[in-house]
Amino acid sequence: MTTHRTPHAALNIRALRNVVVLAAASCMVFASQANEALARKNDCLGCHAIAVKLVGPSYKDVAAKYAGQTEAVEQLSASIRNGSVGKWGDIP
Repeated sequence: MTTHRTPHAALNIRALRNVVVLAAASCMVFASQANEALARKNDCLGCHAIAVKLVGPSYKDVAAKYAGQTEAVEQLSASIRNGSVGKWGDIP
């Protein structure tokens, strides 16, 4: 059995793809805003910034250090909850 696609079917597929892309993008924006709000609420931004080292490492440096590590979420969660000493050198 041969399936013929009409121009309408192609339009529907493109429209569906666009909806999926927009939905994914809006989820990422929401997650980013939620993460920033959580960091502000817990005063994380007093010591950490997105791209530059303040008292603690930047979020970009943390992401680079833990990229691809399967245990990263657990390790970072433990460090946040329990604190850590010496992982990033001396604190100014």
